[in-house]
Amino acid sequence: MFIISASDNRTVTGITIAEQGSVNASTGLDNIELYYETSSDCTGESYGGGETKFGLTDEDGFDGINGESSFTGSVAITSSSEMCVYVILDITSSANDDETLEIQITDPATDVTLQSGTPGPSGEAQAISGTTELQDPLKLDQEHYRWRNDTGGETGGAQSQVTAATDTTTDSSTDGLMAGMTITPGAGDYLIWFTSSVESDTANRRIFVSFTSA
Repeated sequence: MFIISASDNRTVTGITIAEQGSVNASTGLDNIELYYETSSDCTGESYGGGETKFGLTDEDGFDGINGESSFTGSVAITSSSEMCVYVILDITSSANDDETLEIQITDPATDVTLQSGTPGPSGEAQAISGTTELQDPLKLDQEHYRWRNDTGGETGGAQSQVTAATDTTTDSSTDGLMAGMTITPGAGDYLIWFTSSVESDTANRRIFVSFTSA
């Protein structure tokens, strides 16, 4: 969160933010938006989803690897009413696991504009505290199958259970063989359950399951 305050009555008309982390801001970030609320003390505030949008959505990302994004609007602030500014954006599939995201206002004197007057401190970057580390979505690794005779509901009917002789996991997009899986079926269709472990992975984000009859 950025906090913009004033010693007398002012109107904020523009804000330019910059990204300084290791993520490529021009391709790894998109749909950048600023939201704000006013408060007598922004330090006690946090983003809740009901704030007012400042300017338009930047739909093409920052203007460089460590680029900028600019917004215009009109918000009145006073000595007793600060402007609490929140940065909301999307992480694209071009961003990589463990890259960092760091947002700042590089120079308040030029990157924050007022209807009258010049903001400060001049030449002193104001950054959102802390560093955000990006994490890839979770991946499923298949481990077991459980087969059940579908004879009229989860709690009814005879059950048959089979477990593979050996468990196989794979980090590739090809099939992983589950050796020695057999079942003697009864009448009716079959519902299939499987359990899995979950881990983070940069390359595999989906799990595909298929069965063939011998």
